[in-house]
Amino acid sequence: MTVTISGISKSQLKPGFYGAYNTSGVSGTGSYNQKLLLIGQRLASGSVAALKLTQAYSPADAATYFGAGSVAHRMVLAAREVDANIAPFIIALDDADASTAATGTVTIAGPATGNGTLVLYVGYTRIECGVILGDTAAVIATRLAAKVNAATALPVTASVATVVITLMAKNKGTVGNGIPVNYGSSADGITATITAMAGGATDPAIQAALDLVFPTQFHVIVPWDGGATTLATLKTHLTSVSDATEQRPGRAFAGVTGAAKAVAAQVTLSTGINQERVSPIYLPGSWTLSYELGAEIGAMVAIQTDPSLHFDGVVLPGIHAPDTSVRLSRSEQEALLAAGVTPLEVNADGDVEIVRLVTSRTTTDGEEDHILLDTTSIATLDYFRQEARKTYKKKFPQAKNTSTIRSSIRKQIYDLALSLEKNPGCLNNVEAYKDQFICEADSTEPTRALMKIPSPVVPGLHQLYAEFELVLSAA
Repeated sequence: MTVTISGISKSQLKPGFYGAYNTSGVSGTGSYNQKLLLIGQRLASGSVAALKLTQAYSPADAATYFGAGSVAHRMVLAAREVDANIAPFIIALDDADASTAATGTVTIAGPATGNGTLVLYVGYTRIECGVILGDTAAVIATRLAAKVNAATALPVTASVATVVITLMAKNKGTVGNGIPVNYGSSADGITATITAMAGGATDPAIQAALDLVFPTQFHVIVPWDGGATTLATLKTHLTSVSDATEQRPGRAFAGVTGAAKAVAAQVTLSTGINQERVSPIYLPGSWTLSYELGAEIGAMVAIQTDPSLHFDGVVLPGIHAPDTSVRLSRSEQEALLAAGVTPLEVNADGDVEIVRLVTSRTTTDGEEDHILLDTTSIATLDYFRQEARKTYKKKFPQAKNTSTIRSSIRKQIYDLALSLEKNPGCLNNVEAYKDQFICEADSTEPTRALMKIPSPVVPGLHQLYAEFELVLSAA
């Protein structure tokens, strides 16, 4: 055996003990740490300019950086519902030129014939306004408007004229049209009439934000908008950064809520995208804003340390459970899943949970293909490629293209696959594919080797079919 020691010059003559470290022989896999990127609108009051990549370590940071109540601020708040320690990256967008803000009204009727509380919901944020016997409608309207403006994290501001409170979205564009407003009153004689938020128009595009982050990797991207144009732009971006050349893969998750069900529209949207890196999420009837839902899902995915662990039945904290009348039926959920849309449902405890987290990839060349339907499949392939690339760079710097080296490369990648089978357990039955690990010289290019790497990804256990056989037991 020939001993070689790197890092110590053989020309030294002074006596002594010289010890070097060599860690290249240590095997093992890197951690599956994912970076979360949120893309949402800012306010002019924010201290961080648009199109500047920023990391928010607290809700206060987000409010300062992007303006309290902005889309970007509220996306950070939603992500922290999942994990209070998460520190997402954010690229904030200015409202689009010539855009308009959505408005709505709350008209108070009175006077109060008893003490109580008027509760206003803006999105899923609750605002309480005390009511005293004899209060007029105008007094209550003024008091409630002040309460709204004092809650700076709300996505709206309020102004009042006699008994009519006008709510205006802080961010312009269609994002404000999706802010639900609801009320309840325990004070006798007091009622409110709601005019839904509407009139918001012209949205900013996300292309500039994606161009900014193209040179780096974000494993999870959440846009403020889940519309066709935004998802198509994300699809193009993710295809580019995730390919065999760039190798900075990521996945996008976009939430969609809304007052009424629009299952057919969601099916059309998803089938039009048809990509394994884009996942639309659907919860009709929820008071939670679409971008808040997307941010929660994105955070839930980003904190997961096992790429193959599915999300069936995972509860989303702080998400408003829609009324029974607008919840998705079993047949609607099946239609959505088949089209690559992730449906959410309300469990027996009244909490919103994920049915099955899927991607929009449902066909290949026009034929049904569900091999990449679960988002865990592409996540596991991304992780395996990442670790194989790291292994190659670490173990074979300045390597020569010899049969011995190629054999060693094959063994190292095979050993890597075995280790991933053990921890985190994202590959399965690797030994059965041992002969399919191939590394050979490229006959057309002497400086290149070609390798085949089987990747037996562990599937999620989504269904268990059982038959209960009746047995009549004699007394």
